[in-house]
Amino acid sequence: MLSRFFILLLGIILLFPPIVSFVIGKPVTLWGQPVHLTGEILYFFFGIFLIYISLFKWTLTVKRKYICPVCKEVSEQAESNEIKCSMCSEPMEELNGFYERHPEKKD
Repeated sequence: MLSRFFILLLGIILLFPPIVSFVIGKPVTLWGQPVHLTGEILYFFFGIFLIYISLFKWTLTVKRKYICPVCKEVSEQAESNEIKCSMCSEPMEELNGFYERHPEKKD
């Protein structure tokens, strides 16, 4: 949720140079350099795009890799409480750090 807010904020910030330039009728300067019409158009559309994805299209799901400690089957799934192996129905563990926790299973 927090990253969604920051993307929305970045989109709003990117809208300011083209809007200010349109209102005052002159190119604005960023870091001492004037932003030309092409840059203003890119800022505007990229800002609109960021606002759009932060409000309507944000469907980022983190898929993590899990491994079965019995049959070593690896699967990639969205995070959930209890993930069972499709081969042997054993509870799976997160792959990240698995071999540090189980050094005896290293081949």
